[in-house]
Amino acid sequence: MKIVEDIPGRRLRLTGEGTTLPSETRWVVMAGASPLVLLPAGILWYVASRPSVDPEHVLYALGWLALTIAVFSKIWLAIRRFPALFEVDRESGKAHLGYRALFGGELDDEVVALDTVARVTVERLAPPDTDAAKGGSNLTIGFHANAGPGEPVRTSAMTFAVDGLDRSEEVVDFAFRIAAAAGLPSQRIVRNDPRAVEVELSRGTPAAVTAPAEVTPVAPVAPVPEILPVVDFTRDEAAPAAKAVVAQEVVEAFRPADFDGDHEVTVWNPGVAVVFHSPWDGLFPLLGLSFFLLGPAAYLWGRDAPSGHESDVMGLAVLAEVIGAMIGIPSLVGLFKAKSRTVRLDWAERTISIRDGSRSQVIPMADVAAVELDCHHQMEGGRGTGVGTHSGSVATHYYNCEVRLHWRDASAAPAAVTLVETGESDEADGPYRRALPLATELARYLGVERRVTDYDVRRPKVAAAS
Repeated sequence: MKIVEDIPGRRLRLTGEGTTLPSETRWVVMAGASPLVLLPAGILWYVASRPSVDPEHVLYALGWLALTIAVFSKIWLAIRRFPALFEVDRESGKAHLGYRALFGGELDDEVVALDTVARVTVERLAPPDTDAAKGGSNLTIGFHANAGPGEPVRTSAMTFAVDGLDRSEEVVDFAFRIAAAAGLPSQRIVRNDPRAVEVELSRGTPAAVTAPAEVTPVAPVAPVPEILPVVDFTRDEAAPAAKAVVAQEVVEAFRPADFDGDHEVTVWNPGVAVVFHSPWDGLFPLLGLSFFLLGPAAYLWGRDAPSGHESDVMGLAVLAEVIGAMIGIPSLVGLFKAKSRTVRLDWAERTISIRDGSRSQVIPMADVAAVELDCHHQMEGGRGTGVGTHSGSVATHYYNCEVRLHWRDASAAPAAVTLVETGESDEADGPYRRALPLATELARYLGVERRVTDYDVRRPKVAAAS
């Protein structure tokens, strides 16, 4: 999308260009794609209508047809239309969110009445690859309107990239221009960290906080600057007010209930006590040991059978025992590895104690040098480069982050230990967003440096824990 008109306080208009085709060509495309759908459908009909139906063949044909339909549906949803118009006009009192159809080129224009809008959110998430982030990334802009008394809030959202807009201060500047054109006098920075920036625009009262009642918003509501100079985002220009806002990092408050990781946050009272606990994980390995009894059970069952021969019974018992051992041996290994783990930070005793199974470790808080957020990206499949690549043509990405503690004392070399780790996700922002507040607040209350090692950068980005 390209900014074609920017009159601060009055109008902001962006238009986008893309490929459009005559509406008649949709039938040509459908005719070309139909054999790819009709082939598995025909095979399914053939194997299901035979006199002797093979359920396995029916299942394969059905899976083939379902996969083909799913792939074509995903492609269609991705190409059927593209963002073509975004306009906020204070004089007309309307916002326009327009998509142009691939076939025919018609404009699907959604109109939002500005006087019903309670707040607007502007969010930008950086891609996992920071080099890709330099080329710009998508903005998600949501208009949250009050439909009427007693009715739920209606949200109209649009996602698009703006030419040249690839820096946090430019995102904030762009949000301020939306606020001025929509007549929204107040703004609040919801999130401003190395990976994302999110701005909330409102009519002067803070929006409902999603954190627990005892957690207050990190950044207060402030007025939108009245004077917005003309800038060129392609030259990395932004209003001074926007630069001043992003100079201060804003990290969301940590919410223990939302943390998804290998430990449960059982106590969260930084400055007093924090406890992470992972319960004993040996239940399933313990149940798996019962498979070692498959062989004896098969022997006893076969011996009691009226027509059981000793050789046949013994062969069946050996086969059952081999199958049971294939499950039981990994279960036995898992049982030996099973353990509980508890991490406790106690500010009264000024210690960090880690009990890992039968082993215990105590680290004085005075020896802690830094808290690090270390994020990992693993790719499976695909033909490109990456961690854990295989020869497949489809790549699956996994992301997770761990919070690490770095310390050293006078008699030992620098050391590090993992406190907690997030679960894996196929999206980069989820683990990062859950773990960054945790690392930030721990560093703040320990009075040490907080480091961030991003997914594709193995060199820590140092940020003050202020």
